[in-house]
Amino acid sequence: MRLAVELRAPRRLSAEDIVMRAAILALVALAMGLAAAWFVIVQIFAFHWSPDWMLVAATLGAGAVLTLGIGLLGAIPLMSVRPAQALRSI
Repeated sequence: MRLAVELRAPRRLSAEDIVMRAAILALVALAMGLAAAWFVIVQIFAFHWSPDWMLVAATLGAGAVLTLGIGLLGAIPLMSVRPAQALRSI
């Protein structure tokens, strides 16, 4: 049996595709984190499961803002020079 491999350029992802994939990944990560936290709190420590959902939402929001801020701070030096200079320095 012969395995056929098709070589072609990958299609470009649109902004909507990227946002949708990021949202799905974020929800999966949230579900896995909550499941792991529930297991540790209820099964290992034998405590009652009662998270403060406002604190959870605030933590998620602060993490998103911090991540965006760090990314933008890293991009400031490149945004302050002319494109030709930035491309020559890479």
